[in-house]
Amino acid sequence: MNQQLQVLHLELNGLPTAAKADFEFWRELLEPLIPMQRGISARVQELADATGLPFKTLRNKLYLARQSGLIALIDKRLAGPRYWNTRQPTGLTIDDKELVKLYAGLNQRSSRSAMKQLRMDWVRKRPCAEIVKREGARGSERITALLRRERRLSESGYPVGWHVDNLARHTPTKFQLKAVRIGRSAAASERQLVYTGRKGLHVASHYMLDDMWHDFFVNSLGEKQAGRPLELFSHDLFSARKVRWGVRIRTRDVTGKYNQLGERMTRMILAATLYLDGYSRRGTVIVAEHGTAAVRGSTRKDKADKAVMIREGLDQKLYDMSGGLITVDRSGFEGATAHAGQYPGLPRGNFRMKASLESSNNLTHNVFAALPGQTGKDVTHRPEELDAMLNNNRDLLLASRYLSAERAAMLDYPILSDLEFHTIAHELYGNIDADCDHELDQWEECGHVVNELEIAPGRWVPREELLRSPEAAALARTMIESGQMKTRPRKMSRGEVWRAGAGELVKITGEGVCAILGDDLALARRVTKNRFEFCDLEVGSGIHRFDSLAFNSYGESLQLRDGETYETFVNPFAPDTLFVRRANGAYIGECRRIHTVCRGDAEAVQRAQGEAAKREKELLIPVRDRHLAEGREKTRRHNHNADVLAGRPVTFAERGRALALRKMDGSSVGELAEPNEVSAADGFEEPSEAEFSAEGLL
Repeated sequence: MNQQLQVLHLELNGLPTAAKADFEFWRELLEPLIPMQRGISARVQELADATGLPFKTLRNKLYLARQSGLIALIDKRLAGPRYWNTRQPTGLTIDDKELVKLYAGLNQRSSRSAMKQLRMDWVRKRPCAEIVKREGARGSERITALLRRERRLSESGYPVGWHVDNLARHTPTKFQLKAVRIGRSAAASERQLVYTGRKGLHVASHYMLDDMWHDFFVNSLGEKQAGRPLELFSHDLFSARKVRWGVRIRTRDVTGKYNQLGERMTRMILAATLYLDGYSRRGTVIVAEHGTAAVRGSTRKDKADKAVMIREGLDQKLYDMSGGLITVDRSGFEGATAHAGQYPGLPRGNFRMKASLESSNNLTHNVFAALPGQTGKDVTHRPEELDAMLNNNRDLLLASRYLSAERAAMLDYPILSDLEFHTIAHELYGNIDADCDHELDQWEECGHVVNELEIAPGRWVPREELLRSPEAAALARTMIESGQMKTRPRKMSRGEVWRAGAGELVKITGEGVCAILGDDLALARRVTKNRFEFCDLEVGSGIHRFDSLAFNSYGESLQLRDGETYETFVNPFAPDTLFVRRANGAYIGECRRIHTVCRGDAEAVQRAQGEAAKREKELLIPVRDRHLAEGREKTRRHNHNADVLAGRPVTFAERGRALALRKMDGSSVGELAEPNEVSAADGFEEPSEAEFSAEGLL
């Protein structure tokens, strides 16, 4: 015991002041507990409560002091590397440290197991078979030479410093280990990253396209199957708002293959976003990926002149239709090798390029987590009732095949139908847009804050709205200064930010929509009875009808020929418009949908009848123009017959005598009973042609 105290005294003399003070602090706390045999945990807990120190820290330090003596309480970090290196040299040379790093990298899981393998190979004086296989002949010869070099041995029989714990201290960094064991993509989380924010951007400056799986099941009643909804959407980076979205239920077709999202649906979402919402006059970047939400096209720098961009495919079409304002940006491919001996990984896009979008997807999963049929966020969180619920739902779907439509509609399923899901999803996304309680990055820096005034208990209005009139502004300032009116800053919601800048966006024309959708989505359809009428499950169930009157971007209209076939496009994410072009690709215009209204909705029926009457009037305009002379003749004939039946003068002679009588006694033509009985003896004088015309009798 006295010898241990002498060693401790010598050790303390060589310590820095901070290390000595730290040692004395722990010695005063823990030295009385070292001899104790029982009740140690309770005493340590009392000490932790009294000092505020963590229980585990006190317990671990006490364990070290009981095992190795009070010298174990010396903090190595405060003591400094010079003290510990001179006191206990590791004996590891630079070559030995590299050998440790090599073995640690070759073991895919455990560095400690790799160190044990290294010590066994040192005993055999040659590398193991798996090392030889990985390193080859030349690499194994170098490792053999390193293993056979002379080293000073310790009492354990291994070289000095070759304790497993000490060897593990010299393993590669976390970044290097991940890069060798897994790959560069996984190691990226351990290195410095490039951080970007939304400050300095604007509405529609960046549209991000992506897809996501919803974590619940939904019934597709048309297909009589249940599946998870697959959603494809566009996301505005500046407002963090989901702009356009669409869903396909993951069901199986007749061959047993799953119905998945495809690249063609990405084109539909992109076209709907630019046609219904638009792009910014300050420029819009389409952030696309390389998987499902890929955009067909490419943008690269010219090798000869790096300042020149070469665009092909859809990238070029978007650039041209917007005058250079719409560009496409894609994330780089990951999967590159960390060293020459490593095989490359599967090429895939960099998900970190869309960090804002990924966090938005997490919010969607949380908001939709109350819907029935949840799968859980992973296998370990899968509800135990799900399998039995899906079995019951499957039986009900099978039974509905043998019921009449009326009886089948009465079935109550344990999960939502696709129509119910769409209704609820629109409501939930609306709630997200209107939510002001969020922690979106750089929101205040972007100025997305509204100052509000409380005009009544619990009723807050924006300051700008209250201060529009000078009288209200003066009164509000007086009440604020006197403390009678409260003020507060409030974060703007996603919808408020979007609406503040959406009015400046420019929408693409229908011709641009056709260019984005591509020729492979064009379908030939015939005009029948002045309308297009067809069925398309991708657009929706039932019969779809569109008027045959097409409008172009200049507001001009063209009546499509009845019985003629045209190339048409219908976007399921903008289903109220049919885009029409000729067989040679010349664009004609857009046709409007003919909606089916509820018979019980009187107002909707009246509006539809008014639209139909207006359309009928437009269709009759050329008919009326062509038969205008016939209409005039019909009117003349009716007037002539009316005069004959009423006994009015009709022939030229009758009108002449009627005019003469009018001149004689001032009577009207209608009062003349027998115009033929008037003679020259009565003073009758035949009127001239000019007098006939002046009296309106010609």
